Amino acid sequence: MNKGFTLVELIGVVVILSAILLIIIPNVTSGTKKGIKNADEQTKQNIILAAQNWASDNKSLMPQTNGNIYKVKVSVLTEEGYINDKVVNPSNGADLSNSCVKITNTSQASSIKKTYSYEFQETGC
Repeated sequence: MNKGFTLVELIGVVVILSAILLIIIPNVTSGTKKGIKNADEQTKQNIILAAQNWASDNKSLMPQTNGNIYKVKVSVLTEEGYINDKVVNPSNGADLSNSCVKITNTSQASSIKKTYSYEFQETGC
């Protein structure tokens, strides 16, 4: 008596493995894309947080009236120690040193306290 698998059994195993791969591959690809997108957003949020810390130390440079804007470059944040390492875009590896954070005075005219909005800009600095 010969021991081994028949051709039908081998084909069955190949079909089952193919079906499993058809289910797994799209989920892995989707998860990878989602992870890269989340890494991009987290990088931007970290840059904005560094800009907020920089702004609290450089209040004299902040725009004083509603609607006025100040832009601080990522390279300045790095040079002054608010960001420790060279910042790159996780999705494409592009250097973000020439990007900036746009700081806009959003204070109400009647308010004594100054409020600001922070927006990351990859281009147009």
